[in-house]
Order: sequence, then structure tokens, then C-alpha cells
Amino acid sequence: MILAGDIGGTSTRIGVFETAGSRLTPVVEEVYSSREHAGLDQIVRKFVSTHSLSITCASFGVAGPVRNGRSETPNPRRH
Repeated sequence: MILAGDIGGTSTRIGVFETAGSRLTPVVEEVYSSREHAGLDQIVRKFVSTHSLSITCASFGVAGPVRNGRSETPNPRRH
């Protein structure tokens, strides 16, 4: 199963998909408020602990540039 995410400054969409040949079928999807979480790792941990699925790989898209392996979304969390 594939864990995939669309990471934005306002919301983060995470889902798990099964593969059948060249087709992807959604198993479960969730939307989280990006501002209510400290980072992607916190969102992924929450998602994985809620859904006990065997994930074999993951891929994430982020709204903004990635520099030196890090990215900050356009609407960062305010403290």
C-alpha cells in the first residue's frame, strides 16, 4: 500500500492507496489542518496510529520550494 500526501499551508491531505496493475484505489483518506500541527511528521504519526495499515512506500507533494531537504509552506504555523 502507498501512503501519499498533499502538504499545504492551510490543509494537509493524507491517504493510503492499494495498487492493482496500473490502477490506484483509495483505501482511506483524511484532511488535517496544517496550522494545528507542528509538522508533517506529527500529521503522519497521527494518521498511521489511527489506521493500522501495512504501508510499503510513501510520497508527498508540498506547496513551496524544498531547499536542503526542508520546506516551509506559504502559511506557516503561528505561535
